[in-house]
Amino acid sequence: MVRSGCVLGIAFAASLWQVYLFLLLLGTFSAIFYPAKSGVLRQIITENQIQAAVSTSEMINNSAKIIGPAAGGALISFIGIKGAFYLDVLSFLHSALLLTGIKVPKLEARAETGSSESPSITEGLRYIMRFPVLKIGLIVLCSMMLALQISDSQVMILLKEIKHATINFAGWCIAASGIGMLAASAIFTKIKIGEKLTALIFSPAILGAGFIAVSIGTGWPTGIIKIVFPCIFFLMGFSFTMAIIPFDVMVQKKTPETHTGRVFGAINSASTLAVLTGILAGGGLSEWLGVGITFQISGGASCLLALITLIAIRKIERKNPDVTEGIERTS
Repeated sequence: MVRSGCVLGIAFAASLWQVYLFLLLLGTFSAIFYPAKSGVLRQIITENQIQAAVSTSEMINNSAKIIGPAAGGALISFIGIKGAFYLDVLSFLHSALLLTGIKVPKLEARAETGSSESPSITEGLRYIMRFPVLKIGLIVLCSMMLALQISDSQVMILLKEIKHATINFAGWCIAASGIGMLAASAIFTKIKIGEKLTALIFSPAILGAGFIAVSIGTGWPTGIIKIVFPCIFFLMGFSFTMAIIPFDVMVQKKTPETHTGRVFGAINSASTLAVLTGILAGGGLSEWLGVGITFQISGGASCLLALITLIAIRKIERKNPDVTEGIERTS
């Protein structure tokens, strides 16, 4: 409800500072919404349904990221900018109306030694640090977001270095990344993820290799670039979601219902910090070293992260072999 008011405020903003204010409020309440959504999700589904629910939720989010910009452009063409904002407001109100129909079981607070009475980000982080696989997963996720934002903020500049590259080609590359995310979400609804989190090893390796490939591939023949680059962007999008879903599922399984809000709030805060840091670092590194080297640094760091993750997971397995289990295909 509040976010619909923020969107409406942007439509009627009379000056730039008002737009910034409403965007700040919109971002703030969005940051509150996502941990709350994860908490409600945990309460209304069984443990056997967690992976399917997380994968489906991620698939819907990725579909919206692909369809949203195209739908927005079409709506602006037909009903104007303000009309598109009004429709966005109605979509938020409709979502709020649908949420009123969800019956969430009432939780009884469970006392824990050393826990504070009020939820906090610090308490969420402390809970994550109790589980080595969650701690590694959070580090990998935030590091990948950092690397992704360092490169993503400069991707249009990199693509401009390709001879005869057009805006349409850049659009195809970005769309391929979104399709890769969507494909990964769909695939993870069909396989059962164990606690081994093998995806956390391969995901940064694939992402890093993609960054390095596109940075050195700007001088390739145009025909090859038009075929290979969308495929690389597809794999990078796929690899990123390949890390998000297993980690999210693992957090849902290991976090009691009374702690989901603070745990996912901590994860959301850490990932947001990584995103903001990546955007700032991407601009600074590109100005200092050039966009190609920036992509190579980001890619090399991601590959190094994969190696460190492999070593860390193997160390955990040696200490406690029961902490991991394989990935099986469900019927």
